[in-house]
Amino acid sequence: PSQKSVVLHDLARLRRPGMLVSQEDVLAGRLKDYKVLVLAALGEGEPKAVLDAFTQFETKGGVILKDKTCAASVPGKDLGFAYDKDQVHDGWGLAWPNGEWEFAHLWTNYQQTREKPLLQAFAATPAIPVSTSDREVLISPLAGKESICCFVANATYVPMSVEGKWRQHAALPRRADLLVQDGWHVRDLLAGKACVPEKGEGGNRVTVDFSRAEGAIYLLTKREPAAAAVKTERVAPTTLRVSGWLADGKDQAIADPMPFEVSLESADKAVLFHKFASLGPDRTIDVPVPALDKAVALTLTVRDLVLGSVCSQKVDPAPATQVTTVAADVVGRDAIRDFLAGRKGKVTIILDEQQEECRGAAEKMAALLKQGGREVRVVVYDPAEIRLLPLR
Repeated sequence: PSQKSVVLHDLARLRRPGMLVSQEDVLAGRLKDYKVLVLAALGEGEPKAVLDAFTQFETKGGVILKDKTCAASVPGKDLGFAYDKDQVHDGWGLAWPNGEWEFAHLWTNYQQTREKPLLQAFAATPAIPVSTSDREVLISPLAGKESICCFVANATYVPMSVEGKWRQHAALPRRADLLVQDGWHVRDLLAGKACVPEKGEGGNRVTVDFSRAEGAIYLLTKREPAAAAVKTERVAPTTLRVSGWLADGKDQAIADPMPFEVSLESADKAVLFHKFASLGPDRTIDVPVPALDKAVALTLTVRDLVLGSVCSQKVDPAPATQVTTVAADVVGRDAIRDFLAGRKGKVTIILDEQQEECRGAAEKMAALLKQGGREVRVVVYDPAEIRLLPLR
């Protein structure tokens, strides 16, 4: 496990984030989904079917890189170093309170031993459309057919000269650049606006400000999204099927799923359904429609989280005679009872500051638990005041 963690760390620093691939994945033909395969500590005993899959991967244009702990019979270009005991700390942790020296071991050896040969090896591999200006700003891109959702994280560590066991848990505020190849349109999803990359040395650049936040999320698309579209279908008296997608300036749908917010409200603005969903031309969400005695129209609201477009329409409730069972998206009653039965301590029911409408239900739950002899309290938290665990 420690060796895999170091390899994944190094790939993240190269802005070529990796995924673990098992022998089962290889035998199932899943190498076709990748362009580069990094092998470490692969010995002589690999099945012939696995080695044949590696050869087929190379034949079809894939690149295999291997460290010096791999057997000579394993295909691939030698990286020139080994992920051995000199590079992999035997007390891997990187978390408080004894992680400082382990972290220093990882970071120092990466800079002194592994970074240069890795950069040379990856220079000959297919480039990816998005990267960053340096090794201290990391990316996690999720690619679709014609779009990339790219998470960008500031991992600029506080200098080694600053002592203290908490140093490795902090990121140094700074500005950085997101590098984007030609032909991509860029939107800042958190700021809700389009970005115009500046032409510069090393490619097109989008400035990322990490002075007030440690991360950002960008959407890259081949075609610039210009509008959102929504389609609804009443597939049953108590079910409304909703799909949504983004479209370009020619009203052609962008095929990849995009983030939407879907809600259903009663005439008195009570929220009957609310969910964030990934929707596309072929990806839908089913909204349960309640049965009401009065034929008072409900309101369906769909908002896309890329452009901010909002679509609303009136929805007739199901007939009052309609009887149906809708599977609630919550933990079941029996599961809660079993969970509490095995724990005899105080029960705390937590609400955040925006869940005031749930307080009545929480108080009723607390009363029932008290009747059963349990000590219970209802606590309201501001999520911003909850201290995160100092783990990497």
